[in-house]
Amino acid sequence: MPFGKNIEVIHTPGHTPEHSSLLIYINKLTYAVAGDLIWWASERKEKLLHLPDPFAYDMDELVKSRENLLDKADFIIPGHGNMVKVK
Repeated sequence: MPFGKNIEVIHTPGHTPEHSSLLIYINKLTYAVAGDLIWWASERKEKLLHLPDPFAYDMDELVKSRENLLDKADFIIPGHGNMVKVK
């Protein structure tokens, strides 16, 4: 669901069924505000996909949502910790 030209809300289930994340478009770069989809970040995409989430309702769905978000983002802003560049 787009909000104006620079922000998009995408459904990212896995942590909870209704979880959503934000994609923010600035200067040809995409920043993903991941919330609880990705609690903490790593620079390695493979590691980001499989970080454990002990509170996830569906870990398989969570990994799919992470893959989708990581494919779209240049930077991840996790639920906790510092922003990282997706490699």
